[in-house]
Amino acid sequence: MKLFEIQVRRVKSKVETTSSLDQLFQSLNPAANQVTTAPVRQIKVGPELQKKNGVYQSIEYTRREKRFIQIGVEIEASRIAIKDMPEIQFVQSSTLKNVWYELSNIWYEDGYATSQSARFGMNACGRFIVEAYDEDDIMIAQEVIVIYPQTMSFEQYEIMQAEVRELFRVLDTRPGASDNEREVLESLFPLERIEQYIYDLQLALDEIIDAPMEALNVEKTLLSPEQIKRWTSRTLIEHERKKGQPKVQAEVTSRHTNIPEHQMIRLMLETISELLHQAEMIERSKVTSLENEEQTRRSKLGSSREESGVIEALRRKYTKTQNDREFFKKRTMRLRKLLDVVDSFLVTPLFEVEALDIEETHLSVHDTRYNEVFELYEAIQSLTPQLNPQKQAFVQQMTNSPLLFEVWTLLQLCQELKKIRFRTVNQSVTDLLLSHHERYATLSGVRLHFTHADTTDQIWLAYEHEVFLQHQFNEKRKPDFLLSYAVEGDMNRRNIHVLDAKYKPYGAASFTESLKADLDKSARRYMADFLGEGMPVRSASLVHSDISSDIHHWNITPAPEIYAYSHFPIAPGQNEHLNTYIKRIVHHHNHRHEICPSCGSVTEGIPKYNVNSEEPYKWTYICTCDEVWVNNRCRYGWRHEPSTLRDVRLIKYATGNYNWQVDQGWDVHCPVCHKNYHGLIRNPGLTPNILNDEDLPF
Repeated sequence: MKLFEIQVRRVKSKVETTSSLDQLFQSLNPAANQVTTAPVRQIKVGPELQKKNGVYQSIEYTRREKRFIQIGVEIEASRIAIKDMPEIQFVQSSTLKNVWYELSNIWYEDGYATSQSARFGMNACGRFIVEAYDEDDIMIAQEVIVIYPQTMSFEQYEIMQAEVRELFRVLDTRPGASDNEREVLESLFPLERIEQYIYDLQLALDEIIDAPMEALNVEKTLLSPEQIKRWTSRTLIEHERKKGQPKVQAEVTSRHTNIPEHQMIRLMLETISELLHQAEMIERSKVTSLENEEQTRRSKLGSSREESGVIEALRRKYTKTQNDREFFKKRTMRLRKLLDVVDSFLVTPLFEVEALDIEETHLSVHDTRYNEVFELYEAIQSLTPQLNPQKQAFVQQMTNSPLLFEVWTLLQLCQELKKIRFRTVNQSVTDLLLSHHERYATLSGVRLHFTHADTTDQIWLAYEHEVFLQHQFNEKRKPDFLLSYAVEGDMNRRNIHVLDAKYKPYGAASFTESLKADLDKSARRYMADFLGEGMPVRSASLVHSDISSDIHHWNITPAPEIYAYSHFPIAPGQNEHLNTYIKRIVHHHNHRHEICPSCGSVTEGIPKYNVNSEEPYKWTYICTCDEVWVNNRCRYGWRHEPSTLRDVRLIKYATGNYNWQVDQGWDVHCPVCHKNYHGLIRNPGLTPNILNDEDLPF
């Protein structure tokens, strides 16, 4: 089986008739439709896809000659399928022998183009298993392909998978767990102890390499009498029986080192290597995140208009960020050294064998060298809390999902809520997600309920929750994420926020119109439809993975609809915009200014008054974690129109502002008049490619 690039173009076709009997047969047997040819499409074949370590790789939204590519399959078969994804249907080309491709099904719903499924190889990411079947429906070939977003490298895609595994582990903390239990589950990778274990493992493996255990292998072969070193009774009888022949069948004993214990050590080394590699990727992601945070915080240190206490807190937080970045950078280097040691044994001839499941053997018990290796492996495995087998299988399925970005975003949202002390009520996030998946075989429709540890505020986070529109004849809408916030648990004060996930590279000029269309379909339409149902929707946003260009806009529409629509990117190591999104909901939309955006602690603000004023115009918050934020009013607020916007709060943060940040110094631009403290105006377009937003659908 070969996978390659193809371009499929529709062309006009002759009218073909199908007998009523054929139509009936096809309706009763949908699989039969897969072998029908598609004469109305023109196919252009491209090169074979790149293959690495036996796995094909491809990038979504790849263009050739200004047209998107799909993935074609070449094999002589009766049916092509994607494992566990029956909704993806392949057809066979009528012009190219043994060439198969996915047939798209597109229709229009409420004026918007809607597809039955994502196009395989074009706009669907994840790990896919392509299977070919013969006429008896027996599988004859199988290939694995990983499709990753155009907006990130394959390395970033692997880091995203590693972070999903890690987040499932971290979010497995029980709500009622003790502080000590939480600390164990959420602790850093135990580097110091594993360094000692790897050092001991290296010594033990070197001893085995110097004098490995061997097994004897007895084979029968034809030898001349002169070559026979040991004559047995059986050899003498054979020689007499075939007297006069030049060669005699004799038993030859040879030694080899391909024993089960070495095969088990191979699996141990592969497992340890994967463990270290995942830890290194996660900590490298932390370094990237801290480097970005450090750069942002540095620009606030020169602020001369703030009180001394604020400046001191800003400096302490900046220093802590610096130290954390250096700490994780050194850990990453140490992990890389350990990984190099382990990987060097993987290419040692003694262990270049097929891996075998690990079990106790006579040799592993009674030979001190082999026993030490087996015990060190168990010690390394015990260093990090392990999910049970049921959860491990679930996590593996999620990391290989075509919806990896959505799963990763869901987990990151849960982690951001956890950081600011919102916790699930009865079960851990991991348990809740697993339970829903076991019942429905999907995460779609799951709802998670969080309560703040220090207040009675509550949040409901739903993934692909279906909303039926009564005013539109019960049509349904299914945004990727719905976040509902209720201050003090009061449902009368509840407000809802819609977030839709996209993979598209919006930073590219060719995707400018796509961004406009998606804001229309996935933001404006949701807002209009849900408000029409009486739902208190306050914002609708797009989250995408185009972090390379870092295009974002937190306040797309002009007043009075401030912060109603926005779009922003996130990626491994660069998800600070998600923190900004959450604190905008907490502080702006729900006025819970006292909740720290970094640690979630409730912090008492310091008021500041104008002369002869009983009402403070400004509140400054300095948390015990040294995070600082200021709740102010726009200096030019008395001019705002309509008058209801004259008291809009202008909040600024040391990092992650949803108001436009002044390049140098600690100042932001007002979302209503777009002026900063000095009266300078900044009101950027939707993206660098869209400088005039007059044609937006708002």
